[in-house]
Amino acid sequence: EKDRKRFIDQMSDNKQVPSALLTEEYLKTFRRFRSTYFEQPENGGFPKEILNEFEIGGGYIDRFGFQRDVIPIRDIDGELRAYSCRDITDKAIYEMKYLLTKNFDKDKVLYNLNRAKNCMDDRKALIMVEGFKSVWKLYMAGYENAVSCMGSSVTSGQQGLLYSNASEVILLLDMDKAGVKGVLRTLEDMRSKIRMKVLYLPYVDTDPADYNVDDIKKVIGGYY
Repeated sequence: EKDRKRFIDQMSDNKQVPSALLTEEYLKTFRRFRSTYFEQPENGGFPKEILNEFEIGGGYIDRFGFQRDVIPIRDIDGELRAYSCRDITDKAIYEMKYLLTKNFDKDKVLYNLNRAKNCMDDRKALIMVEGFKSVWKLYMAGYENAVSCMGSSVTSGQQGLLYSNASEVILLLDMDKAGVKGVLRTLEDMRSKIRMKVLYLPYVDTDPADYNVDDIKKVIGGYY
């Protein structure tokens, strides 16, 4: 508790997620202070083993005094490029639920590609989702070839990463207006350049993280 208080006190003056914290040593420190937020059923119900696998940390305090858990983002080579810090108090406004490291350019990164590129079968297919938690839930269901575009749109740089590392893309975006628009944009941009398949979740306003493992297998298993 003493170490935790000292660490939080160091974070309390940060108005953004500073890039100076982007080191493997800081990440180890963050991991010591992870909360149980993502373990709660309403937040995905992820077991500790999965959160450990994806190096989830905690203890970051934003400028409003809200505590956040820390999601490390690595590039295709496994280099640490950013943190996404999730408000675990549920007091931050919607637009600030997640804070990214300052100056992080998501155009150069697909979350989890460093792992997923080694988990494809002979079809060389990657499953594209929107969020971090969706990647974790697919991992729990046995689909370790999932990547996240970290939003509802796949940028041109992210498309380049897909073309370079996969032969097929399976889209499983969130079942909301933004997700549907993202599917249409992505199909328009990519379908002439790579094999594509679109899968849909059974209920509106949901994402893969809202479902249990058996439901995920039903959605993906019939095709994959």
